[in-house]
This record gives sequence, structure tokens and C-alpha cells, in this order.
Amino acid sequence: MENKIYITEEIKSYKKGREILEKIKRSIRKQEELDYFNIHCERYRYILEKISRQPKKGRILDIGCYPLHLSTALKEMGFSVYGVSSFHEPINQTKRVKILNIETDKLPFTDNKFDLVLFSEVIEHLYQSPKFALKEIKRVLKKNGPLIINSPNVARSINRLFLLMGKNIYPAIDDFFDDNAINKSLYFRHNREYTMAEIKRLVEESGLSCQEKNFFISYTPFRKKRKKDNPFLKLGKFINYLLMLIFPPLRDTLYLRAAKN
Repeated sequence: MENKIYITEEIKSYKKGREILEKIKRSIRKQEELDYFNIHCERYRYILEKISRQPKKGRILDIGCYPLHLSTALKEMGFSVYGVSSFHEPINQTKRVKILNIETDKLPFTDNKFDLVLFSEVIEHLYQSPKFALKEIKRVLKKNGPLIINSPNVARSINRLFLLMGKNIYPAIDDFFDDNAINKSLYFRHNREYTMAEIKRLVEESGLSCQEKNFFISYTPFRKKRKKDNPFLKLGKFINYLLMLIFPPLRDTLYLRAAKN
């Protein structure tokens, strides 16, 4: 009976997350932001489903909050949300959103303030070791409060293929920041991707304990795109998708939940 109740609640949270994301999607006016939303919507859904099991009205810190899609969704779900963003993002500082460099700046919050910290698709953009940021996250978390991290899986199937072909899995700085780049910040690129074991080790060395780890698929070949793939690329993406379904360690995204003891 307990299992049936849990499954029912999981289905409800899944549907609620979908409804909130659709509402946010309808509110987007700029095509560039809509493209970004469509690329990341599966990641959003997965995270919202995980966080929905948290007690409502708790305080959440969303590190890397721009463009505020997840922050907005979490507010809709009843949480009190604070955000941290980087200087290179086009966002203004407010009472709830702080602009800083998480690699070097202390978080401007008191100890034990937050019930949960979300660190979604940020760690791969850092140029230095993430340990300073992780220790700051630990400081502002309440006891037993969870940290949720997700990041691209460096061992995903497409990266393995690129390496076999002798290709670089990271964009070269000179190629990434051409003369037409709006902002030539290093933080726009992935500076370091991780395996699950590496993320787990970093978290534990920062004084947090790992509670849950999963691989999931963020970038399905079925997501909406303005430009359609040619048939060969479409077939390749579908084969890659099947591989990720069958072999979880080949999936494109890592999920790890840790806690402050």
C-alpha cells in the first residue's frame, strides 16, 4: 500500500512540474530564451520532480539562477527562493538575487540559512577547483539540508565517440570567443566536466555526504528545435538516445544529492 501511495504522489509531482513549466514557457517572449528553455526543459522537469518531495515553504538557494526558469517554477511550487548569478549574465542584483563570483566570493548569507541548495549546470563552467564554492554551500545549508547537483556527464556516449575519433570534447577558447562574441567570459564555456565518481569525491571532500546519484537524459532528440536535423543526423541522435536508455552510465547528465550532516 505504501508503495502505491508513493507512486501516486510521484505521478502528481510529475504532472504539476509539467504544468508549471508550460506556464513559464507561455510567458517567454524572446525567441533566444525560448530556444534555451526548449533545450533545458527535461532537465528542469527532472529537478522539479526531485525537489517536489521537499517540505514546502522551505528556503532554497538557486546558484546559477539565470534565466530564472527554475527559480520561477520553485516559487510556483511554494518555496521561498533566493538566487546567485554571475557578473557575465544579463541580470540585475535584487534583494533575492545576488551577483558574485562563486569561485572566489563568499556567499552573502548567514550560516545554516537554507533548507536546500540547487547547483544545476554550474560546476562544469567553473575555471578553478569547485571546492571553495562547495564549502560555502555547506556553510549556508541547514543541518541535514540537501545539495542537489546536476552536470553534463563527461563519460556520455557522444563524448566517447568524439574521443575515439580524436576530437576535442571542449571548445577551444579561440574558437568559442570569436570577434562577434557578446561577452568574452570564460564562464560561457564548459571548462571542466566530471564523471560521477569525481563529483562524489569533490562533494565528500567538502564535508558533505552523498545520498543519491543517478544518470538521466536531458537532451533527447525529441525536444523542439527551430532548425530540423538532416535525416542522417536525426538517425544518429536516435541511435545515441537508445544507447543512453539501455546503458545509464552513457547518459548525458549526472544527478547527485548530498547532505550536510
